[in-house]
Amino acid sequence: YHPAPLRETTPPDTFVVEISVLYKHPVNYSIVSGDEKGYFIIHSSSGIIRTRKNLKLEDFPVNFHVRATDSSDAAIFNEVEVKVEVIDENDFPPVFPSSLLEQRLAE
Repeated sequence: YHPAPLRETTPPDTFVVEISVLYKHPVNYSIVSGDEKGYFIIHSSSGIIRTRKNLKLEDFPVNFHVRATDSSDAAIFNEVEVKVEVIDENDFPPVFPSSLLEQRLAE
């Protein structure tokens, strides 16, 4: 999965992507590796991934793995990689060039 990039100012609890599987039994979803800084959370039954906290541009992109496990047999599972990128936002105010310098010359 490669969802649309998130903005650097994306607030916590923002929808990122929905993971889904083709399987005849209910599954439980979990993030199993790659999200060491804890930026994301997944709903265990719907597969919806959301941001958990404010994002730091320097930590991205983040590649993590999601596991779908058969709800009645933990030995039956599959994993997929999710790659999330963040867009840098200009968070500095506009700056005017230095004031015009004026000097008078003696004649």
